[in-house]
Amino acid sequence: MMPLPSHSEIQAQSLETIRRGSQSFDFASRLFDSEHRLAAALLYSWCRHCDDEVDVPGDETAQDKLQR
Repeated sequence: MMPLPSHSEIQAQSLETIRRGSQSFDFASRLFDSEHRLAAALLYSWCRHCDDEVDVPGDETAQDKLQR
């Protein structure tokens, strides 16, 4: 079993995800103070992850995806 990432690793990965994933969200998040920018990046990263998970092609039904 892989160890869970540290809090700072999750934060860094989230900031990288928003930077790579959406120029407009990344730019808009730079208008916030650092605390709110990080919160926006964490939320964006979670939404990006969920979107990527349900977009995976395969034989899963919508119900299977919800269960996963």
